[in-house]
Amino acid sequence: MEFDARQTVIIAIVVLLIGKLLRNKIAFFQKYNIPEPVIGGIIASLIFSGFFFFADIVISFFLEQRDILLVVFFTCVGLSAKLSTLMKGGKALLILLIIAVTFLFLQNLTGVAIAYLTGLPAKIGVLGGSVSLSGGHGTAIAWSPIFAEKYGISNAVEIGIACATFG
Repeated sequence: MEFDARQTVIIAIVVLLIGKLLRNKIAFFQKYNIPEPVIGGIIASLIFSGFFFFADIVISFFLEQRDILLVVFFTCVGLSAKLSTLMKGGKALLILLIIAVTFLFLQNLTGVAIAYLTGLPAKIGVLGGSVSLSGGHGTAIAWSPIFAEKYGISNAVEIGIACATFG
């Protein structure tokens, strides 16, 4: 069963609303700050897994817009930061920034070194470095097509997801 772009968006909205409803009704979710998309996503995953395991129905969603929308989302998050708010952070924020940039550099250095030692292209090391370790699953998914197209890493999505999961 394949869903087109419109159906995929409608299902995503329903999943989000289910998560919102459950979060408002169940104190456990509120107490432990479990996000609405996670709650709805787990429920949807269980339902779709049930279709697959018990009825042998494979469900496919329209994902062509996903990658660009992920990049747009993370760009908007970064652009929504106000300089005045950042300035209020003062010396503590500057120290945090220096530490974060240092760890980004170390993640990439470690990733590239491991790729080199295992005979893989250095670009895979960057994908396994800060892209997936600092950015997480969403950033790995968003940047993987770029690594696949520009650098010929055909399994970039799988590498990014694996590194984000284990990192």
